[in-house]
This record gives sequence, C-alpha cells and structure tokens, in this order.
Amino acid sequence: NTRQKLITMFWTWTIIACIFYIPTYSIRLPTTIFCPSIKEAHVALSNTNTKACVSHESILNKLLVFRRPKKRILILMSDTGGGHRASAQALQQAINEQYPKRFEVDVMDIWTSHANWPYNQFVPVYRFLAKHPILWRAFYAYGLFPPTKVLQELFAWRSSYQSFQKVIISAKPDLVVSVHPLCQLMPLTIVREMNKNRAPKAKIPFITVVTDLGGAHCTWFDKRVDACFVPSEAVRQLAIKNGIDRSKVILRGLPVRPSFWKPSSPKSVIRKQLGLDQNRKTVLLMGGGDGVGGIENIATQLARSLQKLDLSTQMIVICGHNKLMTDSLSAKLKPEDKLKVSIKGFVNNVDQYMTASDCLVTKAGPGTIAESMIRGLPLVLSYYLPGQVITIKIKF
Repeated sequence: NTRQKLITMFWTWTIIACIFYIPTYSIRLPTTIFCPSIKEAHVALSNTNTKACVSHESILNKLLVFRRPKKRILILMSDTGGGHRASAQALQQAINEQYPKRFEVDVMDIWTSHANWPYNQFVPVYRFLAKHPILWRAFYAYGLFPPTKVLQELFAWRSSYQSFQKVIISAKPDLVVSVHPLCQLMPLTIVREMNKNRAPKAKIPFITVVTDLGGAHCTWFDKRVDACFVPSEAVRQLAIKNGIDRSKVILRGLPVRPSFWKPSSPKSVIRKQLGLDQNRKTVLLMGGGDGVGGIENIATQLARSLQKLDLSTQMIVICGHNKLMTDSLSAKLKPEDKLKVSIKGFVNNVDQYMTASDCLVTKAGPGTIAESMIRGLPLVLSYYLPGQVITIKIKF
C-alpha cells in the first residue's frame, strides 16, 4: 500500500510539473495533447517524431484537443476625450465580468499607437481644439464637407493603412468593435480583406458602438458593418439615413462601467470613505477626462456663489488629466468656514463621487450624462462642443 501511494504521488507531481514548470523549448512528442486541432492530432499519431514547441502558454491553452481557446475581441478607439476610452473600458469590464475567462479583450488606441504623423497627434490636437470651440466647429465641418472629407481619408489611407493592417492582423481577432467615429473606414476594410482568407474559419464580425447621444458625425456610419449599436432613437435614424440597413441598427443605450450597474453604498458611507463632510450640501464639478470646458472659471464663480449662501457647502472639482488646472485651482481656491473645497486630478472612482454629491456641474459628455442619470444625480450642463452635441428647444 505504501509503495502504491508513493508511485501515485510520484506520477501526480510529475504531471503537475509537466503542465506548469516545463520551460520553453522544442521536444519530441509521441502524443497529441498539445495539438490545437483534431486534424493535427491524427497527423501527430501517425508520426511519433512530431516536433512541438512547448511553453507555459501553449500547455495551458492547448492541453486537450477538445479544449476551446479564448476568443479574442479587439476594441478600437482613440483617446480624444475620456468618453471613448470609458466606453471601451466599460465593454471590456462587462465582457470579463459576464463571461469570465472566456474572452481575451484588448483595447487599442489605434491612431495614437500605430498611425503615422500627423495622424498620431489626434489626442493633443483634440485637447487644443476642445479649449477653442470655434476651431472645433470648423474642424468638425471640415470632416462633414464631402470634398475635404474624401481628401483627408485619402491622406490618412496613404499614411497609415499598412501599419493599421499589420497591427490588426497580428492581434488575430475573432471580433472587432469600434467605439470611435474614425475607427471604421480603414479597420473595416482590413477586416474584410482578412475574411477573404479565413475559410473555412468563421468570418470576423465588425461592430460599431456609437457613443454620441443626440447627434453623430457621418464617419460613425459605414454600411459594411455587421451591426451598429446606437444609444437613442435620434442616432438610430441617423444611422439609417447614412445607409446602414435597418436590421443592422440596434438600439441599446450607452455602455456604462460595471460600477454603475450595481447598487451603491449609502451616501454617508461613501462620504466617510472619501473624507468628505457628512452634513454639507455637496456640488461635484467635472470637465471630462481631459478637464476641458472652462471649469477653472466655472469653479471660481461657483465657489463665490456658494460662499454667499446661508448654509455650509462643499465643492469637489475633478480636473482630469489637466495638471496645470489642478495646480492653479489648488492655489486659488482656499477652504473657508462656509465652503470646503477638494481639488482632484484624474480619478477612477467617479461613481463614488457621484454618489457622495447632491448636484453635478459638467460638460455635455454622453457617458457622464448617462451615469449621472443612473445615480439619480441632478445635472447642470455648463458647456458643450458644437458639432455632435446639438441643442433642441423643448416646449413645456
């Protein structure tokens, strides 16, 4: 009995060591346990000298012939404003939470990381234009006017198509999702070319998730997509008007981060965690991930107005990535008896700050609007970028 136990333990630990601790090198395998397909398994059985490169990754992913590898989802975006990245991360977190360990999800800022100059400068250009709405409006119109739109697309194509093609092919996606208006034209063409050579494998679907609420630029809509998810009826009509088949346009709302799906802790608990006063009325001021929208002037004027009120208040200002503004407001706004001020840079727990607040003052970003509505937080829109954000007169 003791001998049998020792033999059993020996082989058990030998198998575990083979699975987890074999370094990467080439060995001769007489069996099929590392073959990724049944066809290759038959080849391996007929040839006991089959070579296989064994690594930790291949062992875990291809241990059994019948084990399914993870499907790969590639989400394309550009970091022009915090909303596109927030939407991409919301989708990534949702997939990982709803389908744990079944998908490998990558978020790629394809223009910044893989485009050539000047197209890899979209992010700093956007931040500059967002501070000058008139210039932004001109830039937006430039992209709408057919001759300049086509000319710009040709320049971008000549500049960056090959680099885009290389990185998308190397990602080996099973699904491509775009959450940015400039991630349709070239990526979709590349995916369609990849699909021509995938037989007998399933084709790679291409999906667009529109993240603008009331109006959307025409570059969002490409009739070749397999599905186009839109957040509102107004955008649905725009998609159909721009040539996408009705059956492909799906009305589903905006992607929001998982922290907003779930019930929040009581306001008193969140305020204690954030070091906020429990009894003061709280105003949250945000300018998006890039801290735009003139929030420095708004914060200054708002602080003066709150100090005149006959009650104790506190104001939280989230400046995003705008460090100059963070430093400027920290020096300018000093706490007083009737008003406490907290200046923050970029934060990852916006859901907690919304829960802790009684009112939100912010620019008209679709994601922020949706998330504040989920939290039931009264909303004051202080700023918007002309173009995709439209104004509508509503009669009461």
